[in-house]
Amino acid sequence: MNSDAEPTCPQSQFPWPEMIKMASRIGIVPSCFWQLSLKEWAALVSNSSNQSSAMTRADFEKLSARFDDEIKKETYD
Repeated sequence: MNSDAEPTCPQSQFPWPEMIKMASRIGIVPSCFWQLSLKEWAALVSNSSNQSSAMTRADFEKLSARFDDEIKKETYD
C-alpha cells in the first residue's frame, strides 16, 4: 500500500441521476423525491417503465365496483 496516496472513496453505484430524471418525468418534485423510501420509489415506478401493464378497462370496472363513489344518504328517523 502506498502511504503517499490520498484516500479515495468508492463512487456510488446507485443510479441517482437516472432516478431524479425519471421522478421529474412522472411529476415528482425534488422535495417529495427526497422524502420517498426506496420501497415507495419502487412502487411508484414499477409500472411507469412498462406501458403494457397499464390498467385494463375490465380491471377499472372491477375497481370502480369495489370502491363505489356514489354518496349514500343516511336517513335519521
